[in-house]
Amino acid sequence: MIVYLVCYDVSDDKVRERVAKVLLGYGNRVQYSVFEVSVRSPAELERLCAQLRAVADESADIRLYRLCEHCRRIARNLAGERIVELPAVVIV
Repeated sequence: MIVYLVCYDVSDDKVRERVAKVLLGYGNRVQYSVFEVSVRSPAELERLCAQLRAVADESADIRLYRLCEHCRRIARNLAGERIVELPAVVIV
């Protein structure tokens, strides 16, 4: 899995909701306009980007930052606690 941190600044409410809906199909919301998403291949990343381009207008500022394995392992919150990765599937 390749993990990306995706953040966006979208002023239009409807566009913002569509962007969030696309991202929820690939990962988890960690803050209001910040998602951690996983893709299996560069082709899947391109599919995600194509879906985002389809729902967002040119004024949308959407950024994707790749998180390497090392970076994810050392990530901490402000209290110094490790950021726990959720499993891909949760059975309730």
